[in-house]
Amino acid sequence: MTLAAETAYLFRHALLRDAAYELQPPSVRATLHAEAVQVFEGLFGPAAVADSRQHHASDMLVGEIALHAAAAAAYGREGMSARRDACLKRAGVLADRQYRHDDSDRYWTLLLERTESDADRVQALHRLGHLAMSRNRYGDGREFQQRALDAGERLAGADREAMKRVLANARVSLSYTHYWSGEIEEALKLAQQVADDAPDAGVRVVALRALGTFQLRGGKPAQAVETLHK
Repeated sequence: MTLAAETAYLFRHALLRDAAYELQPPSVRATLHAEAVQVFEGLFGPAAVADSRQHHASDMLVGEIALHAAAAAAYGREGMSARRDACLKRAGVLADRQYRHDDSDRYWTLLLERTESDADRVQALHRLGHLAMSRNRYGDGREFQQRALDAGERLAGADREAMKRVLANARVSLSYTHYWSGEIEEALKLAQQVADDAPDAGVRVVALRALGTFQLRGGKPAQAVETLHK
């Protein structure tokens, strides 16, 4: 009987598959993971820009591609670090949009641990902070957002300019952690700062909405109405 290639290379048990993998020398593993990335890219093209709203052919497999690229990079395969970071960011953004929290945590944590880019580290910290807050872990959320802002202070030039929006959103998120902790004045101060210095209209709207909410909680309804009308 002749088996199709898809069937012939299937493992009957995950333990057998894992044992076969562990028997391969690191150089062979790196080659196999890198070849997997190249096959996927040959079929679908490189991963889309992380924040793109357009569907990309690779989106359905970008998380798997990211893990192959991460493994190849870990074994020292040249050129895989950039692919790893691009795919992890795209996979993380897609997981965020689809509320797949466990996947989101996995991709952003891996990016934070592996990337050599300070800008990508800022983005990963901000996303992990947002994820923690969505899970009602406000203390963790505050820590991640503060770490993002601290890391942002070390950025310079093009990296700092590229992360302006991320850092502004991190400050808004941090203001909410103060609000939920009952620290209304600190929340008001942060939200007002972001509204005054917002890098674009979208961030300004988010900051003003937060500011209006905090003003209501702080017993300033007239100011809140004026702010929310803006």
